[in-house]
Amino acid sequence: MLAIVITGIITFFNLLNSDSIKLVVAIILQVLLVVFGIFRVIYYYNLPEKVYVRLEDNSMFMYKPNLQKKQIELTNINRVVEMKDMILLILKSGKEEQIHKAWLTDEDILLLKKELNSIS
Repeated sequence: MLAIVITGIITFFNLLNSDSIKLVVAIILQVLLVVFGIFRVIYYYNLPEKVYVRLEDNSMFMYKPNLQKKQIELTNINRVVEMKDMILLILKSGKEEQIHKAWLTDEDILLLKKELNSIS
């Protein structure tokens, strides 16, 4: 966020000597970047309140911040590794999936660990 403000100030002073149209376009772009950044901060701040991981009978659904939904069959999980800030799922295909603990409530972390320990 600080980088955007500094870039905006530098752009503003550099464009003072050029056309007023360029100045207006640069200011509009800077404002749009700041507004976009504010919305991203609000989105990540509210992320623990959103559904991130959903467990069903034989599957786990992960909803990632980029609006991507991934389904993982519980039988395809080879190993579960718990780290300080994430839970790493190592699948039988060799791929890895990360579950960020910061995006979950404490209750959900305990429930998820219990479910994953029962399958691995």
